[in-house]
Amino acid sequence: MDAAWFAEAAKRLPAKKQLTLRLDEDVIEFFKGQGDGYQTRMNAVLRAFMEHAKQAG
Repeated sequence: MDAAWFAEAAKRLPAKKQLTLRLDEDVIEFFKGQGDGYQTRMNAVLRAFMEHAKQAG
């Protein structure tokens, strides 16, 4: 995969929006404990929940 492929892939990612979110400390530590990219993983968990809820109706 070359730079052009990654550039095209990046265009298809949903736009991110910054916000303030209050989470339980143990939830934050759980995700941070898994290393770099914890915010991306948190987003993936929320997205999976959202998509499941949409399918369930």
